Amino acid sequence: MNKATAQIPGKLYLAGEYAILTADQPALIMAVDRYITATVSHSNSPDQGTIESDQHVWEYRRKNGLLDFDQLVESDQHFWRYAHAAIALVEQYVKESNKNVTDYHLQITSDLIDVDGQKLGFGSSGAVTLAIILSLLRLYDLDPKSSIILYKLAAIAQTKLNATGSFGDLAASSFGGIVYYKSLNRTWLEEELSKNYSLTDLLNKKWPGLEIESLSEDLPIRLYFGWTGTPASTDHLVGYLKEQLPHNQSDYQNFVTEASRTVQDLYQALALGDSARVIELIDLYDSLLRALAGDYGLDIITPKLDFLIGSAHSLNMGAKSSGAGGGDCGIAIDSIDDPIDKQIHLFNLWLEGNVKPLELHLAPRLYKI
Repeated sequence: MNKATAQIPGKLYLAGEYAILTADQPALIMAVDRYITATVSHSNSPDQGTIESDQHVWEYRRKNGLLDFDQLVESDQHFWRYAHAAIALVEQYVKESNKNVTDYHLQITSDLIDVDGQKLGFGSSGAVTLAIILSLLRLYDLDPKSSIILYKLAAIAQTKLNATGSFGDLAASSFGGIVYYKSLNRTWLEEELSKNYSLTDLLNKKWPGLEIESLSEDLPIRLYFGWTGTPASTDHLVGYLKEQLPHNQSDYQNFVTEASRTVQDLYQALALGDSARVIELIDLYDSLLRALAGDYGLDIITPKLDFLIGSAHSLNMGAKSSGAGGGDCGIAIDSIDDPIDKQIHLFNLWLEGNVKPLELHLAPRLYKI
């Protein structure tokens, strides 16, 4: 193949935030139709090519057959770290597949940002990792045509980076729609990687703890999304919580227990098409997040997120923050049977409070099941 493209959606949490940091805890995560797009074509120059993002262009050289990232000095080191990990993993996979590594021009564009360039909290590092992996695999005619294999490749790449987090963004973005997710046993994966298995062997193994299930695309609810205009730092909020946990484990364990029960009940309500119960459980998870914030001094529900949620409640909708909070996005939910003009009233309320409605929908599944 001379040219290949991959479009990977961003993600937002429906429920399960913070609890998912604990092993064997579930979350419901949505893929949304804002995308990272990676386009790649072969280079005509041996051992030379380009990698281009929205901010930077890097003309790379190979050193002993590998891309020489040591020569790269850029302001956006976060992007290049994930790009390097994804590229290195694909080239290992290509060699294991008895194909020759070639050089290429790789371009990555993003609409996971607002018009003024601010990140919207849609999980850009995960989407970048997946988009690079999939576009390069397609260039080599190695498209796995499997969401679980794509997820595992990205999880391996990020584990080699010592990335924190649950990899829930990778699950949602590699599957599409809404997924029910339980995180893999990260210690097991790290130990497996230290044994130098082939990637194929590791991909074919059952990964302890990992559960990813796609929900039906025929849901009984409508979803609305609002942007507070303030990007949040997930790493900062999660890091602060982890610093506090040695001083107070009991409140967090109580939160995890209630959060797990709520996510499981929400999963069942969605499967049964019980929209009233879905709305009730979304509000319950919002109350759990507020209690967690109070117990640990976390700035999860900012004034604008509180306004976003309160506006939805005034129209008898369910609502909560999405993700780590501290800014970024919130979601509102009503029944598919409710009048459609409620959306107009909600968006007008949000605009009055300087909350920007986002024209978002669930992203379709990457591969049909």
